[in-house]
Amino acid sequence: MNSYYIEILTDSDLCNETYSLDILKKYINNLNKKVVLSTQKLTAQFCIKYILDTAIDSGSETRGVYTKEHIIRRQPHITSEEFDKYYLEYVNVAPVVNAGPVTAPDATVAPVIPNSVASSFKPHWGK
Repeated sequence: MNSYYIEILTDSDLCNETYSLDILKKYINNLNKKVVLSTQKLTAQFCIKYILDTAIDSGSETRGVYTKEHIIRRQPHITSEEFDKYYLEYVNVAPVVNAGPVTAPDATVAPVIPNSVASSFKPHWGK
């Protein structure tokens, strides 16, 4: 379907027709994720970016929270390996949100030195 003719996309529209990922991205905030996941053929990338809830340890479809297992169950063409591959790419590329201010290290805290290095380490201070 051509995106120029869609004024608004509803959940009931998804039950009657398949839409491109570009159109789904445009209207994703107005759609129920469960309906999108159940009625449309999605890619692993799309699911990770728009459907997966990474802020939780375990999800519940009834609450609208989706884990990898929920997504793969509804999108059986996505393999676990494919999902993992794109998830790792996404988390390594995604910008950090709400990381807080960057502060300088506390000068009173001594650096942690691995034991393998510490045995041969001779500080030059405090002679």
